[in-house]
Amino acid sequence: MGLSLQVDDRQYWKSTYSAFGEFRREVERASGITTESLLDKGFTEANVQGLWAEKPREPLAFLFIHSDCDGVIEAEDAEVLANRLEGLLPNFSEDWTEDVEVFIDTLRAAVDTGQQVEFW
Repeated sequence: MGLSLQVDDRQYWKSTYSAFGEFRREVERASGITTESLLDKGFTEANVQGLWAEKPREPLAFLFIHSDCDGVIEAEDAEVLANRLEGLLPNFSEDWTEDVEVFIDTLRAAVDTGQQVEFW
């Protein structure tokens, strides 16, 4: 078992849940923002599933607050998250650059197709 990210039934990312957790910790390190620093902002269970009535100011919240096993990232949210991650690319360790680029490609596929990124 593990996590698969899909856009329009095409798989872009496949990893273990623990590897996805490590990925998020690397994004925290590269950004200087922690999940814990965002948790007091009043997020809901709907946000954990990728559904946002009110968008967060920090685009990384779409990643940090999201469930690691199900839910979606909407195309409009994928665009701001992809832009934020692209801006952080120089901050990632060499070991993580390819994974970040694949994640960004996944987000861009959602934007290009107007489809959600689906977490399975």
